[in-house]
This record gives sequence, C-alpha cells and structure tokens, in this order.
Amino acid sequence: EPAAPAARAPFAQAIGEAFGYVRKHRPLRNVMILVSTFSLFGASYAVLIPVFAKDILGGDATSFGLLMAANGFGALLGGLALATVGRRFSRRGMIYTGLLGTCLFLAAFALSRHFWLSCVWLGLGGFCMIGFLATANTATQLRSPDHLRGRIMGLYSLSFLGMSSVGSLMAGALAGWIGAPTAVLSGATVCAMVGLAVFSQGRVADDLPPN
Repeated sequence: EPAAPAARAPFAQAIGEAFGYVRKHRPLRNVMILVSTFSLFGASYAVLIPVFAKDILGGDATSFGLLMAANGFGALLGGLALATVGRRFSRRGMIYTGLLGTCLFLAAFALSRHFWLSCVWLGLGGFCMIGFLATANTATQLRSPDHLRGRIMGLYSLSFLGMSSVGSLMAGALAGWIGAPTAVLSGATVCAMVGLAVFSQGRVADDLPPN
C-alpha cells in the first residue's frame, strides 16, 4: 500500500521556514547577499549597452550586436573553463574572484572609449560573471537541506531574476541623470564594496569540496 503523502505546510509558513534557514546560515546568507547585490546594481549594465554602442562609442546596430556577442562569447568561455578546470579551485575563490573580476572589467568598460577595447572588457566581464553566478548557484544547492532545497532555490531565483528587473529600471533612471558610463561604474563600485565587506565578515563556501 503506497504511503500517504505528507501534509503540506501553509505557503507563508513554508517560505518563512526557508527564509529563516537562510538568515541563520551565514555562508548561505552571504551568497544571497552577493547575488542580490550584483543583480540589483551590476547586471543591469546589459540594458545600457545600446547607449554605449551608439552614444558613447559612436557605433550603430552592428556595433551593438558585436558588443553583445563579445559579452556572450566571454560567458561561453567562462562556462567551458568552469566545466573543465573548475575542480582545481575552491568555490570561495571562484565566487569572490568572479564577482570582483566582473566589477573590475565592467568599470573598465564604462571608462573605455575605444570600440574593440570595450568588446574585450565585456568579454572578460562575461567570463568572470559566469564563474561567479554558476559557482554561487552550486554552493547554494549544496548548502541547502533536501527538504528545503526547492524553496531556497526559489529565494535564490528571486534574488537574481527578481532584483534584475528593479536594477534595470534603476540603471535606466540613473543613466538619464548622470550618464550611462557613470551609472555602470557606480553599480560596479557598489558590487565590489559589498563583495569586499562580505569577504571580510564571513565565509561563503570554505567547507565545501572544490568544483
């Protein structure tokens, strides 16, 4: 005779349980903070690339396509590198190096006024960004208990995908006020400062095995 299905907890209680676990689990909480901050202040650079292509770099639709392709190609190489040699590095190192590397290259992109150099910076930024986000996702799943993993990953998705919409709106408003380069540079600076603050206060994935 099949076992009776377990009774489901009310929605608010179920989400509260997952949120409480994340709040009390410092390394997992730190990952959520880093991902939320990047999604809100850093990832929104993508919506401003058309402005860079036309107004900052003096290009056209082809220039925009090449900038996006450079960013995507860098992300592809980052994914391949993570899959092939990622096991040689600690997850903690991958998370912080990926985040800070992304911030550095986004700042360089914001300051660049040469088209092909901007493509290089975007490619390197995409490479580091995948290393950061993929490793953060893996660390979140491995740190989550089986009975809470689905709900915690839901919070992770909210931190990443939910915040990005708000971040894009903020980036557009900020770019209209102080200009697209300053908006991207400001976002990268905020992400780097939060990353360094979290790094100085606690661990993210020290006790996990390598990738």
